[in-house]
Amino acid sequence: MDEMNVGTSVSRADVDLGFNTLKSVSLHLGAHKTATTHLQRSLARAHRRLRQRGIGLHVAEKLRNEGVIMGPDVEKSASPETIQTWRNHFIKATDGFERVVISDENLLGAHHRPGLPPHLKMYKTAAKRLAKLEQVFADTEMTVFLGIRNPTDYLESSFSQSLVHGRWASVEEFLESAPVASIQWAPLVKSLAERLPVVLWRYEDYSQLFPQIISNLVDPELADRIKPEGQKHQIGLSVKAVEMILDNKVLHAVRTRAEFALSVRDMFPPENETDKFRFYDRLSRMEGMTAYEKDVEEIKSIPNVTFLRP
Repeated sequence: MDEMNVGTSVSRADVDLGFNTLKSVSLHLGAHKTATTHLQRSLARAHRRLRQRGIGLHVAEKLRNEGVIMGPDVEKSASPETIQTWRNHFIKATDGFERVVISDENLLGAHHRPGLPPHLKMYKTAAKRLAKLEQVFADTEMTVFLGIRNPTDYLESSFSQSLVHGRWASVEEFLESAPVASIQWAPLVKSLAERLPVVLWRYEDYSQLFPQIISNLVDPELADRIKPEGQKHQIGLSVKAVEMILDNKVLHAVRTRAEFALSVRDMFPPENETDKFRFYDRLSRMEGMTAYEKDVEEIKSIPNVTFLRP
């Protein structure tokens, strides 16, 4: 593996005897706003069945409770000692398992950073973050899993989520910091595929592809046995909810703003698709979809990528 982007590696002398039974790691990088929480909850409901087949599951909050925290600058802050601690944790946690599935929307890092040129906005540190996990699971087969989404829906959903987390801005400010042109998946996929095999799907095909995703991510024999959770976890904000949140100028603390936004979201959920908050017009959506289709075609030509299709 290319050590140029890894930083300081754990030396062989510091690495313990290694994994006893673990043969492969499925690493779902969980891009934001691509049904990551839905997939995690569907897997969690089947955790007993997974254990029976020798598959361990570590998702989101569970990872953080275990001390494996992929913070915003983990590519810089994770020292060799931290990597060794994580490795020791997983050696114990996976003993008796042949496969482990890891899923966390924070594994990729920040999805866009205001003030950066468009071509640097999309998870720009993802490959370096991935290198840290390669060290944790050294000498173990690893495969990356990733969902992608069309730019306009992705950004509208990201904006709504930022409001729910108490990060308020006007639509204009958000669009200035994250233009449609900044949502380019191909450079990200290429940087990941240069390190590890990547299995990828479009969010728009997620429901149809659910059995295929399970087959690849977990086990082919469980493709029809693990069922999707009833509805997607994040339903978005209604037009009325966004108006109320943005009109409130009294609250200042992030936590208080988030609590207020959540209460408004629950009081005024979208009644139908047309009631969901949107800020792109039809022409912008068409342009975004054209760029997305071009992006997808480029991704299909990247070596080491398996593109799932309905």
